[in-house]
Amino acid sequence: RRRNKFIPSSIDEAVLFVSPPSFLFLLRKGEKCIGLAILQKDMFKYLYLDDLKVNSAYRKHGIGSKLIAACMNEAKKRKMQGIYTIGQDNNLSACLFYLKNGFEIGGFNNRNYRGTPQENKSDIYFYKDRDANA
Repeated sequence: RRRNKFIPSSIDEAVLFVSPPSFLFLLRKGEKCIGLAILQKDMFKYLYLDDLKVNSAYRKHGIGSKLIAACMNEAKKRKMQGIYTIGQDNNLSACLFYLKNGFEIGGFNNRNYRGTPQENKSDIYFYKDRDANA
């Protein structure tokens, strides 16, 4: 495994773990994990943001946005178009978070959950393109 470090403001350490086709960003403050983002290389020119978690005690402090910025930097380094993720339509806070962080809605799927206990749910596809000039 390869480890790359970057230091966003007010966080002790942020580490990238690479285990193709996945990438894990881990944000720490001291010994405590306060956030993580899991990216996967997909068949498209976008990295897939498979998971984004922020320790509940650190929410509303910009940690998720710092993780998104780290993901976008990784997409840029890999010459990808950007990142995308999927949010469930009933998770309003996550959907609003992605929109606030510059994602755009690129698709909607209301069939994924047919025949399951979540049959009335839908997936929203969110895309964030990197700045072509950066």
